[in-house]
Amino acid sequence: MRKRKVTYLLFALAALLLLGSTVGSTRAALTYYSENYIAKITVDQIGVSLLENGEIVSSRDYAEDGWRIRSNKGDGSVNGALLTNMLGENEKLALNKKYDEKLTVKNSGTIDEYVRVRIYRYWMKDGKKVTVLSPDLIDLNLVNTGRWIKNPNETAECISYLETIAKPERQVVLHHLAVSGQILATGGSTCNCLIHPSVRQAVHSRYERAIKAELDWCVQHIDDEFKSELEKEYLGLNPQKSGKADFDAVYACARKLVLSGGVKVLVMNGKNEVASEEYSAGSNVVIGGNTLGRGVTFPSLHTIYYTRTSKKPQADTMWQHSRMFGYDRDAGMMRVYIDEPLYKLFSDINATNNSIIAQVENGTDHIRIFYPQGLNPTRANVLDNKKVFMLSGGTNYYPFNPENDSIEALDALLAPFGEDEPSYQVNLRLMKEIFAHVTSDEDFDIKSFVSVLDTILAEQPAAQGILIVRRGRDVAKGTGALLSPNDWSLGASFTNQVVLTMYKVTGRKGWNGRELWVPNIKLPSNIVYYDVVDADETEV
Repeated sequence: MRKRKVTYLLFALAALLLLGSTVGSTRAALTYYSENYIAKITVDQIGVSLLENGEIVSSRDYAEDGWRIRSNKGDGSVNGALLTNMLGENEKLALNKKYDEKLTVKNSGTIDEYVRVRIYRYWMKDGKKVTVLSPDLIDLNLVNTGRWIKNPNETAECISYLETIAKPERQVVLHHLAVSGQILATGGSTCNCLIHPSVRQAVHSRYERAIKAELDWCVQHIDDEFKSELEKEYLGLNPQKSGKADFDAVYACARKLVLSGGVKVLVMNGKNEVASEEYSAGSNVVIGGNTLGRGVTFPSLHTIYYTRTSKKPQADTMWQHSRMFGYDRDAGMMRVYIDEPLYKLFSDINATNNSIIAQVENGTDHIRIFYPQGLNPTRANVLDNKKVFMLSGGTNYYPFNPENDSIEALDALLAPFGEDEPSYQVNLRLMKEIFAHVTSDEDFDIKSFVSVLDTILAEQPAAQGILIVRRGRDVAKGTGALLSPNDWSLGASFTNQVVLTMYKVTGRKGWNGRELWVPNIKLPSNIVYYDVVDADETEV
């Protein structure tokens, strides 16, 4: 195999973790799969190195039947030291000064490979993470952007989980005042904070009292504790639309707002109407429920406190609530206070939205959507069950009365997959090709399952799934279960991937007395897929 080294560059002032390989055998092995064949290739060397400004910081290479780990801390040390040569002699690190730091991930082996790189942006002091300085002050610039895949589960830097905050209302008020001070000190005139706790008016009143109590606390501690707490919030600001005012100017503006009662607390619900002029200027805290999601937008909205929950959340309602994220904000001063499950819910809805966009961009004819279990697209009485077909992730589906249009074609497709391996990781396109040779009655809508595969492929063209192949299965038709207990457990162990199990039944117990390939498919767990049947596909 021709030796090929590929170098990717990224510029960052960052800490970077290079994951170790999990290869545990005496020789490194690469399994390669295409839609036409499978081959196992044994290689003599696989490796990766991390370089800082052209110098190797750490490396992990497989050669001569063993791993060799090296770093600039000495052989055998897993973690290398970064930033050791960033400063000149007798130079001290200074804020607001740019330092170039070039990190390179290099293939130091003899084969092409994918490398997972985790990049963390945060400040450290005395070995501990500093949370009062914004990670946005660390500029991260990726080169070869088309080759990097961002972790979809990564939490946005502007998110603060309520579970980690002892006094969330005070934190919200302090952040709002810090942003208000920055905006006013740099010539701006408006800064808004939104609190969305519930649909109940009594809850709105309770939060109104809580916010006013925190503003009273600010007055009582205006020149001592309030000032020090405000400075912590100030340090976390990284304005993008204006220069950053010095703290004394920000504190002076915030102090004036607090002492003059300049922060308006507005309750907006069915009982209290608030005109847009009330929050179009000045420093305002708006509290409300359903009214906040119905045709209103808030200028310069930088602080959001969202705690509203529902036993039966609906995507269309939460889409409406997404207007709370504003439109003319400064991204470097945004802060969203929310509990972790709610953030995950919004992230899942956003993932569905991105999936729809990806399907459109890829020219998918029949667009499908998916949501996590427990989240409905809309109210139940809005959906037409005759036109909406639901597939639940984590559930095993198989046809009661399948047919193979060509058992020989399926034999050829599945020939490379023997039972010496319990399962195989394959491209989802192979699963589509398998389904192309299977037909079924309405109880197992093959088009819907193929559409789900298309949905996943639209977002992840190289998406993989799990294939389990079994032959000579003496399974009776119509018993209510296809899989053996062992295969059921094996499939259940893969929770985040599509699992397709193909059984070649003998036909001795039904199945029209002939051999037949029968599919069993399980979609990724905790997801519900919705397939909308077009009008011209329904029976008349």
